Amino acid sequence: MRLEIVDADVRVVHLSTRIPFRFGKAELATSPYLFVRVDVTMDAVRASGISADFLAPEWFMKSTAASWAADLSVLTDIVDGAVQTALVVGPQPSVFELWRRIYEAQLARAARDGWSVLAAGFGVSVVERAVIDAYCRAARTTFGEALRQNTFGIQLDELHPELAGVSPSVLIPREPLRSIIVRHTVGLADPLDGGEAGSEDDGLPQTLGDAIEAYGLTYFKIKVAGEATADRERLERVLEIVARNCGQEYRFTVDANEGFGSAEEFREFWSEVHASFSPDVRRRLLFVEQPLRRDVALGDETERVFNTWTGRPPLIIDESDEDTDSVPRALACGYAGASVKSCKGIFREIGNACLLELRRSGDPSTQYIVSGEDFSTLGPVSLPQNLALMANLGLTHTELNGHHYYRGLSMFSRAVQENTTTNHADLYRWHEDVFATLRIERGTVRLESVLAAPFGAVSVLDLSRLETYPLDSLRRHVDAAS
Repeated sequence: MRLEIVDADVRVVHLSTRIPFRFGKAELATSPYLFVRVDVTMDAVRASGISADFLAPEWFMKSTAASWAADLSVLTDIVDGAVQTALVVGPQPSVFELWRRIYEAQLARAARDGWSVLAAGFGVSVVERAVIDAYCRAARTTFGEALRQNTFGIQLDELHPELAGVSPSVLIPREPLRSIIVRHTVGLADPLDGGEAGSEDDGLPQTLGDAIEAYGLTYFKIKVAGEATADRERLERVLEIVARNCGQEYRFTVDANEGFGSAEEFREFWSEVHASFSPDVRRRLLFVEQPLRRDVALGDETERVFNTWTGRPPLIIDESDEDTDSVPRALACGYAGASVKSCKGIFREIGNACLLELRRSGDPSTQYIVSGEDFSTLGPVSLPQNLALMANLGLTHTELNGHHYYRGLSMFSRAVQENTTTNHADLYRWHEDVFATLRIERGTVRLESVLAAPFGAVSVLDLSRLETYPLDSLRRHVDAAS
């Protein structure tokens, strides 16, 4: 096979949340949203593919010194750098090899320019997802088929040496899941009851109780801020509402978003919080996500504290999963696993999931966790692509929050919404207020249309028909603001 990227287009649209999304020290109310289209040639066939995602500098780069505009300017350069590299890397024998060439070039530039490795990888991931989409269309295959037959050409030992000689099909389920349980995000600014709800009724549930009733939710992801008293009180309120509305069915995770500066600080916090949980609540906790700042999360002191902490909760990394050596290092430090997010890279996340499954099969007595997480993914592109990844890795539940913090697909044209509801009638529905919104029934989403599509989304959007503007326009705007 001779695969080459021959053209690319990056466009941006500004989106605003319906409910402010506060996580850690950051609060998201508006953010640029990327669409990336690539054209590839595969032997004599030409095809287009697309990806989409948020530019969220306060997640990729946790820096108190830099302004939001400065961080956004760096992210803009990172995306542009990945696209420009993709256009000159030349023909490659496989999708994986094309990704690897772009990834290595991006890491070299990150070292030269001082970019965050996590942020640099995001730039690669939006190109990677669009290329995967284009390849699947050119080859007339689906993501799941290409993954199991390994026509992507994935070399797992390039990601983790201990996977040498192993094909992905050996370590992932034989068939993708046809539905996935939604794990609902409870952000730090989310209204929990009617007294906290905003005055504007936009047709979607605002409070936690309303969301449980509307969607039949039973799985939850609860944000904490690293402040023991306030976090304990909020956890108690959230879990009381969940228990009252869900009865005996619920499960939950806790996400600290790097809220703690040391493993010892987190251990003291968790001992206090855990002591306030009843035995029933304790058994419903699945894991705690990214409790420590990324600069200390995988350090020697963390390894010492975690590995000598009897009764520590199951812990996973998220923001600390920035490169191919992050998950093995996390396991050595006492973590149980890592999150899966398409914004960190499809092939990297496949490699991590395969590594954790290999470890599990060799040591069944130890808990290894592969957790599906969200990056406020939205239709018509990012959400189905992320769900395609989760379903094919066999993740029975995943965080989904884009539908909660944004008003469905109401920010897009009627034509885009009609296209989405027609092609993904199992995943989206028309709200009575006439906008497309996610179809969550009994706490789950159905994925038949996602799995039948080339890579999540049935059709490639025509970016010229969207109310977007080129990436260069965003850079000029950011430079002026800085």
